[in-house]
Amino acid sequence: MRYFNNQRCEEFRSFFKGKQAVAFTMDNVLVHTMETLQKWYASMYGEEFTLAQYADAGHNYHKLWDVTPEQAKEIIETFHFAVQLTIPAFPDAVVNMAAIRNHIARLMVVSARFPRLLSVTQGTVHRLFPETFEEVRLCNGKSSSSKATACAALGCYVLVEESLSEAIRVVEEDDAMRVILLQGHRTQNLMVDKLPERIILAKDWSEITSLLTSVT
Repeated sequence: MRYFNNQRCEEFRSFFKGKQAVAFTMDNVLVHTMETLQKWYASMYGEEFTLAQYADAGHNYHKLWDVTPEQAKEIIETFHFAVQLTIPAFPDAVVNMAAIRNHIARLMVVSARFPRLLSVTQGTVHRLFPETFEEVRLCNGKSSSSKATACAALGCYVLVEESLSEAIRVVEEDDAMRVILLQGHRTQNLMVDKLPERIILAKDWSEITSLLTSVT
């Protein structure tokens, strides 16, 4: 599979030249959320699901767990409070962030976590990426607080994301946005040339770093 579309990369580099703010999604980009949730849920509730099942569920975990959306929200919040001091970062994220920091003046975290998890998320970010991110902002998925809206408010026109549906939503809401989509459990079989024009698929953190550091 070919990940980088040369024409899109050149367009991105031209767009990004001179810009000094980038936003990163928290879960499954900076930290190993899906794997940690899989293990935690199995230990707490005695039901094991594969990573593929979690990926297929998207954010509709209530369907996977056969609970109500309200119950799923409570489970997710309990999970994040329980693992805030143990959830691991992506090692490649830690390593590559140092290089990115040398080129990008302002780095932000924009996450779809529930608002109640702001202090938890800030604590995890500061623990794993000290003195790296200027601000952490949470969005609950409503149009008034979407990732596109949050990025625009922060002056970020590039988002590093792991969810294709979220990436599409961002570029549809704001035609000034670009999204770097990190390949993961939810994006295993994507056709690069089928993606919307303002989305670039990166197979790993080294490709993200290449895009963000080659033009500033």
